[in-house]
Amino acid sequence: MKKHLIAAALAGAFAASASAQNVTISGTLDHGIAHQDNGTTTFTGTRGNMATTSNIKFNVSEDLGGGLKFAAVLAQEFSITDGGHSDTTAGTAADYSLPGANGRALNSFQESSMALSHAEFGTVKFGHFALASRDASGVGRFAGNLGRVSGAVRTNGDNVDGAVEYTTPKLANVLTVALSMANQAAAAASATAPTDSGLFVRADMGAFSAAVGQTKRDYGLTTGDNVETVIGAQYDAGFAKFGLVRGTDNGASASSTNTSLSRLTATSGQVLVPLSGGMSVLAGMQKIKNTASTVDASGYTLSLRKELSKRTMVQLYTDSLDNKGSTAVSTYTTGAATKKTSNTGVNVTHSF
Repeated sequence: MKKHLIAAALAGAFAASASAQNVTISGTLDHGIAHQDNGTTTFTGTRGNMATTSNIKFNVSEDLGGGLKFAAVLAQEFSITDGGHSDTTAGTAADYSLPGANGRALNSFQESSMALSHAEFGTVKFGHFALASRDASGVGRFAGNLGRVSGAVRTNGDNVDGAVEYTTPKLANVLTVALSMANQAAAAASATAPTDSGLFVRADMGAFSAAVGQTKRDYGLTTGDNVETVIGAQYDAGFAKFGLVRGTDNGASASSTNTSLSRLTATSGQVLVPLSGGMSVLAGMQKIKNTASTVDASGYTLSLRKELSKRTMVQLYTDSLDNKGSTAVSTYTTGAATKKTSNTGVNVTHSF
């Protein structure tokens, strides 16, 4: 009898301890069949990461009492086709799996972060993650990889190293403000380890949300610092959801990605129209250009989506990106300078 009581007490103590910490696993799988023509070569075959990038995420949370909470995230994006990290090799017509451009193939995790939060005092987050200021926290972007513009303007984020970010609680139930900084690896052009500092402000007013973020990358030089500004807005009108993102970069010469570039501007617009029977239509446009005209690209995306369940979706899509400039620009696929890249395909996306 005593043994049973002791066992029950230990089990109860363990259960109480375990319930204080919550670990969840989530992610997305995306795969399908696609045809790509980049103006030089064509490719037809199975390809993943078209609607969104396949990923797996571990979320850890614990209630520390007194309104204080701990959270952590370990996440990785990957190619479902070969199981490899998603930023492995770029530059071929067959490479469909690029979610960004920050060398994540070398990282064990795309994101590794921890945070302490309090409802009254806000949240402090630190680790390897995307600063809210670099993509306006995603406000105005809800189309996944379709419509993604990548380049010097970080309208899609990109995670950074050694990041620390403080986010206020929602002020007056409308405004959220974030301050951040991060240490980066040395850039090839400057051989100086730069420091990022960012400011982000978001306003939520019912169906309308707007945000602005500005990030400065200081190379410790008298010239050549980057300043990126991203503005996002979205509105849910019921019959359709509208989104717009616009980013500018001053074209700093100290960054190897911006060498010889002048002021760069990228714009992405999206419209999602729900239909009956779990169907919807997604349309988008992209434009990225600099004042030197070495970068000049524009394109569109169009897809028909069908929700097979709350977690599984199939979609037919087509898109085109016309690179008129001598410097190549990519969306979620690899583009070619002075060439038009087009994609057509069908894919299945499952969230878990």
